[in-house]
Amino acid sequence: LFRSWWRDSILLREGEWSLTSLIKCPAGTWSRDAADACRGYLRDEMMAFRPSAMVILSAEASRYMLRSSGSFADMLGHEYKVNGIRTFVSYSPAEYRSDPSLRVPLWKNFLFIRKALGLEGRKA
Repeated sequence: LFRSWWRDSILLREGEWSLTSLIKCPAGTWSRDAADACRGYLRDEMMAFRPSAMVILSAEASRYMLRSSGSFADMLGHEYKVNGIRTFVSYSPAEYRSDPSLRVPLWKNFLFIRKALGLEGRKA
């Protein structure tokens, strides 16, 4: 599912993206305590990989990483900086699977990310 998201919506090619523990940490159910335990590791991973951009998946992880208490819907469609890295937020695959009505907002968000990354004219 995740590979098709990047391929069909943002149009990133193999080698231009990766899934890391940065995305998967904390494993299982999200909690602030688990995220706090991962914070140093995540910062080290960001500095080691030095991605040109990253997408934080899920409302909880996005609020945590961006230190925001605002509405997740209001966070979508904006670019942020985390440790100097261009950062975007999006729904997680689990959120989408549990609520198919997110299809249109998810697609619009991916179009925003694609445009922000300068990939608008890229062909699939």
